[in-house]
Amino acid sequence: MRQVLGMGGWSRPMKQVDERNGGLLSSRPTPLHASMNGSRLLRLAAQLLGAAAAVWLADRYANTWVLLPPTFLKPAELTGAQFGMVLGVLLACKAVIVGLFTLRRPSPLADPVRLIVELTAAVCAASLAGVSMFVLTTVPFNPNFYFLIYLLMCGGYVLAFAAASARRGAMQEDAESAPPIVSGSLRLARSPLSWLAVVIAAAPGLLAVGYKKDRDFADMINSIRASLNYSSAKEWMLVDLYPGVEFDQPMEVDFDPTDPSKLYYLSRPGRLIALQPSVSPEPEVMIDMTERVKSIEFELGALSAALHPEFGQPDSPNAGYVYIWFTRLEAAREQYNLLSRFDLSLPTLEERNASELVMMNVKRRPSRMHNGGTAQFGPDGFLYLSVGDSMDNKLTQRIDDSLLSGILRIDVDNRGGEISAPISKQPRDGMTAHYSIPRDNPWFDEPGALQEFWAIGFRNPFRMWIDPETGAAWVGDVGFESWEEFSRIESGGNGQWDYREGPVESEFGGPDGPVLGVETPPFYSYRQTSMDRAALGGVIYRGAKYPQLFGMYVFGDNNSGVLRMLDPNESDPEPVILAQATQFGQQGPTSISVTPEGEIILTVLGSKERADGQLQVLRPREGGAAADPQDALASMDIAAKYTMVCARCHGDDGRGMVDAAGAADGMPPRPDFRTAEWQEMREDAWIQKVILDGGLAGGISGHMPPWRGFLNEKEGAEMVAYLRAMARESGAE
Repeated sequence: MRQVLGMGGWSRPMKQVDERNGGLLSSRPTPLHASMNGSRLLRLAAQLLGAAAAVWLADRYANTWVLLPPTFLKPAELTGAQFGMVLGVLLACKAVIVGLFTLRRPSPLADPVRLIVELTAAVCAASLAGVSMFVLTTVPFNPNFYFLIYLLMCGGYVLAFAAASARRGAMQEDAESAPPIVSGSLRLARSPLSWLAVVIAAAPGLLAVGYKKDRDFADMINSIRASLNYSSAKEWMLVDLYPGVEFDQPMEVDFDPTDPSKLYYLSRPGRLIALQPSVSPEPEVMIDMTERVKSIEFELGALSAALHPEFGQPDSPNAGYVYIWFTRLEAAREQYNLLSRFDLSLPTLEERNASELVMMNVKRRPSRMHNGGTAQFGPDGFLYLSVGDSMDNKLTQRIDDSLLSGILRIDVDNRGGEISAPISKQPRDGMTAHYSIPRDNPWFDEPGALQEFWAIGFRNPFRMWIDPETGAAWVGDVGFESWEEFSRIESGGNGQWDYREGPVESEFGGPDGPVLGVETPPFYSYRQTSMDRAALGGVIYRGAKYPQLFGMYVFGDNNSGVLRMLDPNESDPEPVILAQATQFGQQGPTSISVTPEGEIILTVLGSKERADGQLQVLRPREGGAAADPQDALASMDIAAKYTMVCARCHGDDGRGMVDAAGAADGMPPRPDFRTAEWQEMREDAWIQKVILDGGLAGGISGHMPPWRGFLNEKEGAEMVAYLRAMARESGAE
């Protein structure tokens, strides 16, 4: 058999390359192979060390050395723990593959064909690690990161091979004696295992594409991640509030203030739907804007609806008004964000649709993203509107151009006089009308300003809640590539986007000029993962249904569907997982609110193809510590219960807040229980009714919440007696 002289004296018969599996399992050693084999363990250690170096470099430069087109998933920096997890999984995959398939073979530095086999094994190890991290964990997934690992690992092998070849005097080559790299590569290409390796190598990228493009596939991946990475508190669970009732992509829900058994929910395609399950399971379409909305791709659609504070009051001219924030797509390159008022008191759908009064019509970048979107009335009677930056970070710190990247505050009642003034400036590429500007807006007197701004500096404040007690805005701002934010904002506040994200400086650099307003960092932020990556603003819970959650901030994540709570008064709050919605990702939760009975509810979007959205309610899990709040309160005397539920508004001694200064928080004056006047004016039955069923039940302000469920009938009577005793102790009787 003819001999071939190759690199540095390496010789073997041409047919000595085992053609089983295209040469992949070649195992017949030559004299040079035997001399280069060395210690297998040392060789494995060197390969693992090289792999670790590749992971470290890829992590360090993944967002700098961008070698792929724009990725399908947002890249994010890894925390130390996440990096350690990726490194550990990749090294484990590398050790297994090398140990099973290549470690007992000759050194990859001796034979170009063996080098190709080793490169294939290295890429397969990195791919298996990437697939494992993508499917089984919540670690952020960046395809460019894994592609860099491929290149760095392969580059390391090639450099090592070149160095080894140089040491052997590899320049002694001629055309006839060249190593069989071409023929060996062709044999490898015919091997089924080689094609399997190609599929494995491409798997992370294919998964990323499928996750982004196919909603059902994304939901399947999210379900796997959720089952493996989240465990809700044993005390709580989320269940359907109205089992069997179909909801069509619900975005928000609001309850009729005159009849809490009736609700209105806004569907993403553009319908406002009335539902009264206690009367009939059949919904009634009150407004249909689907022809106006047209597209619900990306973040388009109907976003928020707010009933006027005087909704349902028969003597009010505002009794039927609802205000809806939605998007309109005229063409591929023309997107508008609108605020419109509709009159629900009209008898027919056609009349209600025709009652539309457009108050804002703002043309924006056609990104179809970052629309914001909460409309809510504050305790001052003004309408607040959270708006996103439309993916134009050049306008996030400006108040003279467009109505973007902030919280707007307007007077839809046009009160005038010392309260509000007419609109003085129109936004670029937009129209505003039919409302006034509150004179105490922070930039009302700023020359050239769009006076609607109440706060600025937000990226995509999708859900906002206006605190009825303080008037502050609690905002969940969806982050860019690393952080999700939750902030407590007051008039003139600046959420610091785009020069800061979470607790760190952003990649866009500092502001171009002096910072407007009061810089307000988030009170809580978290690093993005592959699941937790879309902040869903929540509420401060002050209801009676869940005393364990009283005073806590209850919030969520739109992508993971996880509901959490934390104490907003702590300097470094640690959130606690309460429960998780049954749908995630693009079908996940869209809002968090509280029912008139004090229950926390979530709207869950569901699918575009079928009406499988949900209205879920937080409930104590049977057998959990939260199952019976009365058990937890049984040992508390009535004085302690007064302190927990009443003292916040009425004072520890019952003196209340009866003057204008005391009511400056937007709440109505609160009576002094100690006075003889109040004691004589109110009967025991009336006091008990208001305590248990709320202020509306007694014909007074709805700011007095119902405490039934926290207090039973017996305790309601005890509370009345306790209030009577306050008068005796103060000497009023």
